Amino acid sequence: LEHAKSIFSLLQTLFKCIHELLQQTDIDSLKIFFLTNKSLLAKSTTLLFALRIYYHVLLYLHDLLHAGPIIVILTLLTLLYTIGLGDNTGAASGIPSAYSVF
Repeated sequence: LEHAKSIFSLLQTLFKCIHELLQQTDIDSLKIFFLTNKSLLAKSTTLLFALRIYYHVLLYLHDLLHAGPIIVILTLLTLLYTIGLGDNTGAASGIPSAYSVF
């Protein structure tokens, strides 16, 4: 019973803090932020969604084939030899190239 009271008290404090924060928040500034950074937010959301899908595929294949580490290694090699060897990498662009690991 004492544990339930402490959890309830913690939740009550949390909701009170969230309510105070929402009262201080300017909705127009949030709208401007989301409109200004719409493209960046979409790319970030897509990347996080893709990583989540990759994680679940990795877990499925690991259970199916018992080959989790090799899939991670193959993924890293694929990224290294596709994105890492792009045209816009190297000393001239200031972006590290995949060749710098050799």
